[in-house]
Amino acid sequence: MTYADTWQSETESQVSARQRSAELPSKTPSPTAVATLTVVVAATSAKAVVEVGTGSGLTGLSIIEGMASKGVLTTIDADGSHQSTAKDVFSKAGIDHGHVRLINGEPEQVLPRLAD
Repeated sequence: MTYADTWQSETESQVSARQRSAELPSKTPSPTAVATLTVVVAATSAKAVVEVGTGSGLTGLSIIEGMASKGVLTTIDADGSHQSTAKDVFSKAGIDHGHVRLINGEPEQVLPRLAD
C-alpha cells in the first residue's frame, strides 16, 4: 500500500468488491487509483462510459459514482465469472439495472459493434 492509499476511504460496496476480487484471477487497482477514476469521470460529466475488463466490479462502482445520475456504464469482459461477480456487487450496492450493461465477450469483437 502506498502512502496515498492510506488517505483514501472506500464505501462498503467498494470494500466488498475488493474482497471479492481475491476470488478472481485479476488484479485490483489501488484505493488511490479507484478514487482518481471517480474524479476523472466526474470531471468529464460522463453520461456513457465503456469499461474493458470488468473484474470484480470495483472500477465499475467507481465509474458509476462519478457519472451523471442518468449515466450508463457498459462493461465488457470475456470471463463470465467476472461478469457474474460484478453483477452481484452492483446489485448489492443498490445500482439500478438501467445504469449498467454487462457484456460477455471479447472486447475486440464487441467494441466495434457499440453505438456512439
